[in-house]
Amino acid sequence: SLTGFDCSGFIQALFRVHGIRLPRDAQRQAEEGRSVSREEVHEADLLFFKGSEKKGRTITHVGLALGKDLFVDAGSYWPTSLDSRDPSYSQKRAENFILARRIL
Repeated sequence: SLTGFDCSGFIQALFRVHGIRLPRDAQRQAEEGRSVSREEVHEADLLFFKGSEKKGRTITHVGLALGKDLFVDAGSYWPTSLDSRDPSYSQKRAENFILARRIL
């Protein structure tokens, strides 16, 4: 994983470089921008995921879309896919996907 960043800090830093201020935590970042359907996701949209069942349905993870099903986050060195046909598919992330938001 990327040293010194959690998922929401990573997203916050990426957007700050481009002059866009976002809240520090994933739950609050999910309130920014406008909602888009999974089919409408494109580059730079934010993808939000729920945590473990004991944490309920609150948003605990965020990634940056590289396209419809591919995203990057602070938790991995390589892009992750939500498409089960892709070698970088993450079943956990696909099952825990909650919503997508467009900031740009």
